[in-house]
Amino acid sequence: MKKIVFISMFLFLATSLCSAETIYLKSGRAVKGDIVEKTADQITINANGMTLTYYADEIDRIEGASDSPQEAVQAVSPSLSSPQEAGGYVAGRATDYASMSKKDLILKYMEATGVKGSIRRTFADIINASSPDKKEELKKALNLDDVIDALVPVYDQYFTEQDLQELIAFYESPVGQKLLKTLPLIAKDSMDKSISYFKGKLE
Repeated sequence: MKKIVFISMFLFLATSLCSAETIYLKSGRAVKGDIVEKTADQITINANGMTLTYYADEIDRIEGASDSPQEAVQAVSPSLSSPQEAGGYVAGRATDYASMSKKDLILKYMEATGVKGSIRRTFADIINASSPDKKEELKKALNLDDVIDALVPVYDQYFTEQDLQELIAFYESPVGQKLLKTLPLIAKDSMDKSISYFKGKLE
């Protein structure tokens, strides 16, 4: 089988807004916003202007509609104790992960940065694009856990436990989540601007 190339995360554009609910993730985060799409396998939510998708095995529980439209667009962690803390990155939160093993820290980091979700979506795209007679074969061959386990030593090589603790705290914050969502847009806009610049010089 040809080598699988991991593609960047997909951004989903919200076409309609449903009820405002709070999604409690197994990672400990709580995400509050407007449910855009909900299926048996995944849920897509519009939180603070960002469209986020979570899969069933990432979700602990979902609780009822928000009483306040303003509250419905905030993405906060339940461990943050004040609105000021909820608005951005709190460096002190890195200590929350001090008791975790390095492997668990790596797995949590991969979850917080969307690596796991990106691989999962890539596998789904490959399977959906394949011919009907190949789908079942690919479902058996593309094992998400095997890929994640193979990537753990890569992260272990470059990050210390303290690095991982601080990185997780950052990427689980609202500003960290915003960075993950905007980087692909910045890269695309930067590429478009660069192409326009060089075209102008060559004309």
